[in-house]
Amino acid sequence: MNCTFVNGGDNDIKKLSGSDLVKSAVNSYLRRRRYMETEHFRKSDLVLSHSCKQMTVAATIEKDVSRLNSIIFSTISNDIAVAEQQFTKLRSWILELPEGRSRHELHAMLFPLFCHLYLEILRGGLDRQATSKFLKRHQELFMGNDKYRDIIEELSLVLTTQDIESKPLVKAFRSCKYEIKINSSTMAILYKYLATQSHVVLLQVLQTWFDIEVLSSDNVFESEDDMIEDFSDEKADYLESLYQQTQEDKEMRHLQEVIRLVRASPTPPPPLLLYSLNNSESVCCAKVSRSGKLMASGYSSSQLKLWSLSESKIGPPAGHYATVDLATNTPPQTLTIQEQRYSYLRGHTGPVTGVDYLYDAEVLLSVSQDTTMRAWRMADYSPAAIYRGHNYPVWSVVVSSLGVYIATGSQDSTARLWNLDRTYPLRIFAGHCQDVNCVQFHPNSSYLATGSADRSVRLWSVTDGSLVRVFSSPGSVLAIAFSPNGQHLASAGDDLRVRVWDLTSGGVLAELKGHSTPVIALDWSKDSNILASASLDGTVFVWNSSLHFKPPTSETMENPAKYTTNCSSLLNLQCLPRGNLVAVGTQGPVS
Repeated sequence: MNCTFVNGGDNDIKKLSGSDLVKSAVNSYLRRRRYMETEHFRKSDLVLSHSCKQMTVAATIEKDVSRLNSIIFSTISNDIAVAEQQFTKLRSWILELPEGRSRHELHAMLFPLFCHLYLEILRGGLDRQATSKFLKRHQELFMGNDKYRDIIEELSLVLTTQDIESKPLVKAFRSCKYEIKINSSTMAILYKYLATQSHVVLLQVLQTWFDIEVLSSDNVFESEDDMIEDFSDEKADYLESLYQQTQEDKEMRHLQEVIRLVRASPTPPPPLLLYSLNNSESVCCAKVSRSGKLMASGYSSSQLKLWSLSESKIGPPAGHYATVDLATNTPPQTLTIQEQRYSYLRGHTGPVTGVDYLYDAEVLLSVSQDTTMRAWRMADYSPAAIYRGHNYPVWSVVVSSLGVYIATGSQDSTARLWNLDRTYPLRIFAGHCQDVNCVQFHPNSSYLATGSADRSVRLWSVTDGSLVRVFSSPGSVLAIAFSPNGQHLASAGDDLRVRVWDLTSGGVLAELKGHSTPVIALDWSKDSNILASASLDGTVFVWNSSLHFKPPTSETMENPAKYTTNCSSLLNLQCLPRGNLVAVGTQGPVS
């Protein structure tokens, strides 16, 4: 379609083609819409004609970057035996060549050729067992080289083409062509060999995965030694680049493997810290604070002794002396360091049988055979309150994990629930028919366990005082302990065995044997994996839940970790929050 355009100024007449009219209309529309790229659009129109020079350049580029009228057909996927036969013959042929430059250059091609050949066989999807045999038969040829060994090890883990993505060395090796420089004479004898032997499989791999640069006669090395050195440097640089890319990944994988092994291995027994009380014929009980800085001990003389386990001194403030010296005044006595490391608390009228701490050792609680419980302020070591309710001696006291409730066990066969705000018990747990020797709160503070001389452990609900569980024991129960995860309860006593109960089912999870005297203390580690037990003869056993918690009918049992102290008796055993195990013992007879 053509039309005539008349210019009124100089009466020139121009003929416009249809494409020019379309282009003019589009440009006019874009200008009306105020598109600023209109001029650029006009100038960047497609070139619809080429000069002879442009066509020559385009054809030359196309020839260099592609192979026209070619079809790639994978011959490797047809038969592994053919590929292996051709590779074996090539290796034998190279080894038979006379020592020289060509032999070194061709021998350097064997390793990348072997790797790509194995990966091509995998891509064919043939028998995995036959593919693995091919790798094992030929990998020993290259295992002597340390840098080849890492790639071979990753290749042995590549069983499908999808595995390549998860192996960094193999992925980097497969992501690009292998560059190699060889002499023109070497290239000639290689082509001659491949052509005469009809090694189509090797030709395909060389064409697809190798970038071979043929050196002209001007680039020939002055000597074979120079050639070998340069080639070795080139090979080393290539492999070194692969190592640098994966070094951090290998270190991270190694670190993750170490962490996995540590987590999978049994928890090692914690170290035991022992505090020994000398000349303590009248000591009845002792306990270390959770911070590990204080220790309180109770004596048959009705007094408590508070010890400082750190470098800081302890004791009430020193008294004031008269400011006017008189002749009758005695000079002030200088306190020794030993006297400043402990302080006495007096107020009970009977032997002190149990102690515990409240509010991170801000308040000390003590129970006595005088049937009372007393609270002591640690700020000034003064008595805070007296709690009465039991009718007979009180044997034990424990504070809940939240510090809200306190429980006591007594000779009157009851356990009682207390709160510091009231001097009378909030609840009485009655059901045992003999002394309540030990009490312990569940980690959620909703349940209370009591161990009694009537050979039973009872689990009570704190909210309504109802009985939830009853666990029978062959002997008097002297110690109980809940696991921090709240799933298990351990009990022990006169029968010399430690029993671990499953709170959900109410059955025995494990029965631990080893003690030769009554067990008087139990405690769990923070992660509930370690259970420690102490007996009167000064022996401490550490049980691992993964190794030792087996049913009572099990005949095989791992030996627990054992600590033998020099103490004549142990009073208490605790696992502190930091993970260390603390025991308190005596060197003399215990009251």
